[in-house]
Amino acid sequence: TSANGLSFPSGHAFNSAAAFLAVAFALSGLTRSATARRMAVATALLLTMLVAFSRLWLGVHYPTDAIAGWLGGIGWALIVHSRRASMGAGKAPAR
Repeated sequence: TSANGLSFPSGHAFNSAAAFLAVAFALSGLTRSATARRMAVATALLLTMLVAFSRLWLGVHYPTDAIAGWLGGIGWALIVHSRRASMGAGKAPAR
């Protein structure tokens, strides 16, 4: 596989981390089960690590590119999640 252009940070690693974690945070807001919330976030983190690793395996990024993209996406997802939580959104319905 060949790639042209700039590679820092990895857009694939960034976008996968942001998207998978955003979905995990949204889904974790629908349940009161701490185990389910942890599993959703752990699954999202595993998927994002696999995407970042795939960029290295394909030889289209250096490790620093993938790590920077991964950390940037995680940071973005955490900022959005904390802003949502501070506004009271995403709370599980009372039973």
